[in-house]
Amino acid sequence: MMGVNGAGGGHGGKGGDTSNGYGNSWTGGGTYGSIVEPNTWGSAGGAGFGAGGGAGGGAIRLTVVNNLVVDGTISANGQNITAGGWYGDAGGGAGGSIWVTTKNLGGGGSISANGGNGAGGGGGGRIALYFDTNNFTGTVTAQGGTGSTSGAGTIYTKNPTQTYGKLMLDNGGQDAKDTALTEKSYVFDDVEVSHHGKLTVPAGTTLSINSAVLSLHGEGDGLLTVAGILNRNGGGGVFSSAEVLSGLTLLLSDGGELSSSMLIVSGASVLMDGIHNFPSLQVVNGGLLTTSSSASLNLTISNDLLVSSDSSISVLGKGYQGTGGQGGGPGGGQGATYNMMGAYGAGGGHGGKGGNTSNGYGNNWTGGGTYGSMVEPNTLGSAGGAGFGRGGGAGGGAIRLTVVNNLVVDGTISANGINITDGGWAGWAGGGAGGSIWVTTKNLGGGGSISANGGNSAGGGGGGGGGGGGGRIALYFDTNNFTGMVTVQAGTGSNSGAGTIYARPNEHDLILNQQVVGQKVGFLSPDRWSFTGAAGQIVRLVNIGISVPGAVFDLNGPEGWAGFKGVSSNSDFVTLPTSGTYAVTVHTNGNPISSDYTFRLQNFDPALPYQGSSFDDFDWGYWSSDNYNLWQMGHPTSGPLNGHTGAYAMATILGGAYAANTTGLLISPPFLVPAVNAGGVVVLR
Repeated sequence: MMGVNGAGGGHGGKGGDTSNGYGNSWTGGGTYGSIVEPNTWGSAGGAGFGAGGGAGGGAIRLTVVNNLVVDGTISANGQNITAGGWYGDAGGGAGGSIWVTTKNLGGGGSISANGGNGAGGGGGGRIALYFDTNNFTGTVTAQGGTGSTSGAGTIYTKNPTQTYGKLMLDNGGQDAKDTALTEKSYVFDDVEVSHHGKLTVPAGTTLSINSAVLSLHGEGDGLLTVAGILNRNGGGGVFSSAEVLSGLTLLLSDGGELSSSMLIVSGASVLMDGIHNFPSLQVVNGGLLTTSSSASLNLTISNDLLVSSDSSISVLGKGYQGTGGQGGGPGGGQGATYNMMGAYGAGGGHGGKGGNTSNGYGNNWTGGGTYGSMVEPNTLGSAGGAGFGRGGGAGGGAIRLTVVNNLVVDGTISANGINITDGGWAGWAGGGAGGSIWVTTKNLGGGGSISANGGNSAGGGGGGGGGGGGGRIALYFDTNNFTGMVTVQAGTGSNSGAGTIYARPNEHDLILNQQVVGQKVGFLSPDRWSFTGAAGQIVRLVNIGISVPGAVFDLNGPEGWAGFKGVSSNSDFVTLPTSGTYAVTVHTNGNPISSDYTFRLQNFDPALPYQGSSFDDFDWGYWSSDNYNLWQMGHPTSGPLNGHTGAYAMATILGGAYAANTTGLLISPPFLVPAVNAGGVVVLR
């Protein structure tokens, strides 16, 4: 059959899959055989056009009572495919088995059960080496063959000091398919995954390590995926600590379990999908905690979480992805097909709106809108729209952290959208929107950064790409000693909108008409002063004072009602629409400052009865002060106030003999009274 590309044979590792570009595809062989007592042959690759697949490697069993010296080669490699062409190549054969038992292993040669090369690479084989002493300086390999990606085989070693031996996967630096454990349970003293080897603990499988302290390590970007259970052999199944070291990436799948009292991510990458729980977690020495794809990171830590200054928890670009047109997600920015010259993708939206774009030739693209919760943010950021030659920037992912005691952030926690750094006169794509960060902790500390910023785009042509909108951050804490930055900035490019930051406020009861003095309202510690209001009640904010410019005041009520927002001077009169709980919130409007403050919320009740002393201003008349319902009374600008003027009578009631001044007005102190006509009755209560 013309155009057939045979898949690789499998054994210790999977064979490589193939396709011919015309809708036909072929699947590589699966894994089988024993890790600790390998005796099975490698399987053959699939046929190509005019030729059968490469044969699998055979099986070798060596029992050497004293010394095994290997200066040459011991091999059970799969067969390579060297002939073929555009009509189709065959698949490589899988590596076979080598099982050695000896007292002393020496030499400097090679021991190999590698997969054969082909259209689909053959999977690596299986090697097990038992020895009392090991002086072998050569190479031991069970790599997958080249071609379409295949899986590394297994290498197992055991000496008398070990109870369960060591498992190793190493694919020689070439990309690999996952190598899955095939039995329901395994116990080893150590596991090492190196050089793009990929070991998977499937769902339903338990991998136990015979050590109180787990040290997961490797060299050159190995990957350990845990969809089942990774635990301690003995000790109740729980490691006292588990450390993931540089050179290895650990992926905890949704439903995967790592049982440890402390997880330490030290210079490595740990990917977590789904919900996971740990007593304590440290991300240190350049470590990274993230997710595998467009997924949420959801962690509950029953004690402390530390992110060191050189480390991060990041879901950069792990939100909705860019496409060849409109960006993915409910706030995807509009865009064009990849091949449209002069296309400038709009920015993705989330907590803030994505930036609109145009190309100066009558084409316009609209940035994505806003969505998601301000107080419980858990939504992914949307992608920007496509520009010429590329999709829009992906949105930021979502992070949910519940830390029972202390969360110390000296590094970064981020859910930023992707920046667009390439484009030009032919058109730029739009930046991705920031994602979500939702934190609940007892004590928040550190001096790092927490961000859900929109991705940047750049100018060019008629207008440039649209910036991604900022994301959403909500921080709940009992005490706040965090001195770093919290940002939900809009991405640069054509104008986009900032996102939202919510921090649980400090709660207080407000008494109307009473001066309030507050201390040190900060960026992450707003003060909320609550009171019970009635429908139709009229209030106004007055007597405002702040020690540091930047503090502002909001009035909010039931069902999201807002009376005023961001004021820093006396407000207008506001009528409450319904009965319920209202609150004046004092905050710094996103500015990283701390300010003392004072204010008073006046209550005006026009329904009060007006009785008592009356004042007739026969000389100068009475009038109210515009719409503020404050009285002001005319009086002579020279000489004493005489006994028959209203101003004199008012001064007497107020307890003072008021002298004349040059303004000609006697203005009320800060009491609210109704407006009246000249000759009316005014009562002070």
